[in-house]
Amino acid sequence: MDKPKSLLCLERIPHLKLPPKHLCCVLQAIKEAQPERASVQGKVMKHFPGKAVKSVFRGMVQPATVRLDFARAEGDSFYLAPNGRLVTSLADQERHCIRRCLEDFALLRLGLWRAAFDILRPGIREQHTSVYERATRFWNYVAYFSIRLPPADMDSVRDKVSFLYEKEAFALYAAREKRRDLLASALTLNRLFQMDEARWRVIHRLLENKGIIATSYFVDEILWKEGLAGDPIIELWEGAVPAQKRLARGGRAFEAVIRRR
Repeated sequence: MDKPKSLLCLERIPHLKLPPKHLCCVLQAIKEAQPERASVQGKVMKHFPGKAVKSVFRGMVQPATVRLDFARAEGDSFYLAPNGRLVTSLADQERHCIRRCLEDFALLRLGLWRAAFDILRPGIREQHTSVYERATRFWNYVAYFSIRLPPADMDSVRDKVSFLYEKEAFALYAAREKRRDLLASALTLNRLFQMDEARWRVIHRLLENKGIIATSYFVDEILWKEGLAGDPIIELWEGAVPAQKRLARGGRAFEAVIRRR
C-alpha cells in the first residue's frame, strides 16, 4: 500500500532534539565563540550547567543547528551559516528572523503544509515511530516561533515564494530585470563565490538596501531561476561539497557561482 503524501512529506523532517526555547541563546553563543569548535562548545555549555557535552552539544546543538542551516560543522571548525549570521546580526528582530528562516526551511526545503500534520495520530506513532517523533519535535518549533504554513500542499516554487514573501521581495525572484539587478549589485563581476558566500552577499544586500529579511533558501531559488533562464548573467559551478553547503537541484550539486556580466 502506498504511503499518504503527507506521511512522505513528514519523513523529510530531520531529527531535532534541541528544544526551540534554547535556539536563540545557542546561536548567540556560536557567534561569540566561532570558528573553533572547542571554543563554541565551551560557550554553548555555559547555558546548560551540569549537563554532559555528549548529550547537549553533540546530541542536540550541533545536529539541530546544522540541519536547520543555522550553522556549519567542518573538522575542528563550527561557525554560523548565512541564516545564522542573519539572525545574530539583528538582535532586536531575532525571533522574527528565526521565524522567517524556519518558514522558508519548512516550505522551500521540505515542502510542508499545515494539514500534513493532521496525520499525527496514535496509530501513526505505533507504525512510524521515527517519523512521529521527528514531526512532533518540529511542530514544537512551529508552535514556539508561530511559524506560518500553507493550509494545503503547494506544488510550484512560484506559489511557495509568493506565500512566503511580500510583493516587493517576490518580484526580485519572479521579475527577470529585478532579479538580475539584485545579483549584479551583490556579486562582483567574474569573481567565483562559494555558495555560502554568495548567499550571504545577496542576503546582506537585500537587508541593507531594501530592508528585506530573506534567507539562503530564498536566495537559492533566485540563483536557480536565473541559472536556468535564457542568457543568464550567472553560471553555477558543479562540485563535491558538504550537503548543507551546496545548492542541489535535479540530481546535481553546485558549489559556487560566478557572475559573467
